[in-house]
Amino acid sequence: MNPAKFYTLGAQYRVMPETKVNARYGGANQSPQNVTPMPGVTLGNDQQTKIEFGVEQKVSPLLNPAVNYFSRQVTNEKILGGYNRLSGVPVTNCSLAESAVIGQTTGIYAACYNQSNTNRSGIEYSTQGVFAERSNYRASWTNFTMLSGAYTSLVTPRNIGDFTFAHGIDKFTLTGSVKYVAQYYGITATSTVPTVKIGNYTNFDAGISYGMLVDSVALTTTLYGKNLSNNKYQTTTGIQDWGRVFGVELIAKFQ
Repeated sequence: MNPAKFYTLGAQYRVMPETKVNARYGGANQSPQNVTPMPGVTLGNDQQTKIEFGVEQKVSPLLNPAVNYFSRQVTNEKILGGYNRLSGVPVTNCSLAESAVIGQTTGIYAACYNQSNTNRSGIEYSTQGVFAERSNYRASWTNFTMLSGAYTSLVTPRNIGDFTFAHGIDKFTLTGSVKYVAQYYGITATSTVPTVKIGNYTNFDAGISYGMLVDSVALTTTLYGKNLSNNKYQTTTGIQDWGRVFGVELIAKFQ
């Protein structure tokens, strides 16, 4: 058994008083352990390479834009191909579809895998800043410019947007977030080919918290709402989000 290997290197350099560049390089090499290959497939090591390069510019306390290029390339990425049944009437050619396995309460099944070389590369545009003493925000937009390899372009949302903020008013703090995920595809119960449209949603969260000190114990009470638009989107085929959720959170920090 060969041990998995992971490594990451990174550096940041200030080219001007308000401008920084950063770079990261990482990799991994992991051999398949107890993984059943599809018929005729010889599974090789998963070899992963990650590259990032970015530029950050400070314009003002309110505006600090950044651009970051990223690339993740994987050789021999494992992809589900079918199932074997190891009990009862055995099936050993990996011909069982997922529909024959989901919901089964008896029997022993083993997943079978193909492999493919994949590439997920893109650019993230972001900015962040403060607009009052206890108030800040961050906004970002990620665009995948390269999606290659078995179904990678189908199962990955090409665009993702995020916006978060916090605003302090006396002992209260207001928070909010918006997240957009573009459409992508999931597999059905009878096929490993992604054909079901999922994603394509915008999610809204909000909250308000109040902090106070009681006998040297810092208490923070938060009222929050998640998925305020009650959008029952799917991120995995057949599994919907709960929809709108409200809750209360109490945190105590002992001094």
